[in-house]
Amino acid sequence: MNAPSRHTELHALLDANHEFSLMHSDTTNHCPMALTALAEMGAEPHQLRAFFDFWESERAQPAEAADYDIGWGRWDEAVGRLDAFPALLRVMEERVAARGVEETAREVLGSLPFSPGGGAFHPLIRLAFALRAGHAGEAAAALAYYLSSYLRLPAGLDANAPTASAEDGLERLSQALAGWNSPEYWIQERFEEVLADSRFAAALPGAPQTPDWLDALARAALRVYWQTDNFTALHMVTATLALRDVLEHLPGLPAEEWRPALWQTFCVAYVSIGAPALEADELPDEQPAWPLLLQRALNVRNEHVIKLVYACRREFQRSGDVFYHAAAARALWDAV
Repeated sequence: MNAPSRHTELHALLDANHEFSLMHSDTTNHCPMALTALAEMGAEPHQLRAFFDFWESERAQPAEAADYDIGWGRWDEAVGRLDAFPALLRVMEERVAARGVEETAREVLGSLPFSPGGGAFHPLIRLAFALRAGHAGEAAAALAYYLSSYLRLPAGLDANAPTASAEDGLERLSQALAGWNSPEYWIQERFEEVLADSRFAAALPGAPQTPDWLDALARAALRVYWQTDNFTALHMVTATLALRDVLEHLPGLPAEEWRPALWQTFCVAYVSIGAPALEADELPDEQPAWPLLLQRALNVRNEHVIKLVYACRREFQRSGDVFYHAAAARALWDAV
């Protein structure tokens, strides 16, 4: 089946996903993100439908109705409140219909200081997939999610001098906070615990000033994930790619102004998993060829593995870093 047919089926399923709740039993609704990743990795329409059917029967919960209205731009009291998502979604859909995705996204992202870590990076990731899929409804949902899960970064996190590199910055944090832990289970709650720890602000170096700062963060995220195989670190990998996609699809966004917030949130995520000291990388063994990995990914029913393999494939194509190849293979062979 050709790419236009995949695109048509993808959009039909993304439309149908509107009937699902933002959340389900233990996490957010990953269905639209996984579907878009599968489509880009070459899934046929019947494979997309099979994943959707799995999600509908095993994971999805019905969408909640909006029981009150929020005027455009009047969402101060709704920011950071997941229960406000249905009302925010309605106003986003109305704005997107009237003004388009690009203008709406710029307005929403510019309405608050940039903060990508709310919802464990998922709003940013969902927005990136929506932009790549060209689906207005998904973009509206991602923007509503961004506001309803917004993570406020406290003032004063940029007080220290810039780090020479991302790796040097993580090393400083590890020296100060290695072994950090919290009884909280949810990623965002752990992020909030890190931000509330005065030691974090004291140890946090300023964002690296190198021109390739986003590439450097992507490399650091991969190192952390490869070493730890940690669930939060997985989201660090997918989030750096997501920001790259958002910046590409919405040219003119203030990327340099966003750099400190991304760095701060990246470091919050790193500390939330214990700030492990980064060890010397060992070159992984030769891996199965990408076509075999992608074929396996199309039949996986683990949404996080699907998104990781997708991100690793694209980052490997960009950078040639063999650790992306190895990380994708490890995740697939561990997947049930």
